[in-house]
Amino acid sequence: MAYDDFKQRSSGKIPSTDYYKEQLQAKLTSVFNLASDVYTIKKLNRATSLYEDISVRITPWFGEAHDEDVKDDYKRLYFEDLDSTNFLGDMYEFDGYRWMSVNREGIKTITKDCTIRRCNIQLRFSETLSSTPIVIDAISTRKMLLPISGQYVELPHGRLKIFIPNSLDANKLRFTPKPTRFLLGNKDLNNKYQSWEIESIDTISHVRKTIDNSVADSGYIALDLKFSELSPKDNMTTGIAWQHYY
Repeated sequence: MAYDDFKQRSSGKIPSTDYYKEQLQAKLTSVFNLASDVYTIKKLNRATSLYEDISVRITPWFGEAHDEDVKDDYKRLYFEDLDSTNFLGDMYEFDGYRWMSVNREGIKTITKDCTIRRCNIQLRFSETLSSTPIVIDAISTRKMLLPISGQYVELPHGRLKIFIPNSLDANKLRFTPKPTRFLLGNKDLNNKYQSWEIESIDTISHVRKTIDNSVADSGYIALDLKFSELSPKDNMTTGIAWQHYY
């Protein structure tokens, strides 16, 4: 068998890289489901906007210290298929939460994998008074990484850093001259919501665009939010803020 494989590769019928990839894929397929950390979760299909079942391995994330309060907010996903589609900003769902891919670095592994982070808020807004509200799962933090020192610093009071997947809905957000507003907070408290509005939108740093535009823009968008005053027109029942651009 090994000799037959050698003859095929030597004759050029099977390129060496393809051969070793096929062998690796066969090995992964044979042992993947034997692992105790294999789960069926849901992944958002970018084309249909529907969540579909996929099988992955879920492991703790053992990256560098990132000075976050909840370490369990990060997980590592490993995929069985070496050709699986995996983009920065991809969305997943399991354990009752939504998660976003924030890193696709695969230096320490030969498989397809990514680091995901748990979403902890939802941004709700509408484009017009009569339109259906748009809901975007998001990651909210009050800490910012300083690139030079590699240290995290806490943002001033009344400021939030938000990360959302790059999508058609994300591109409907505004920051000037009439920024999009949100009601954030715990709806079960007496003072249900706080009012926040977009101060800036970064659609460059974490957005990935192929040279030939063969793949739709992936990645995620960073928003800077600042505390603002509630409007008497805000809907405290639905949690939808009144927009000045109506």
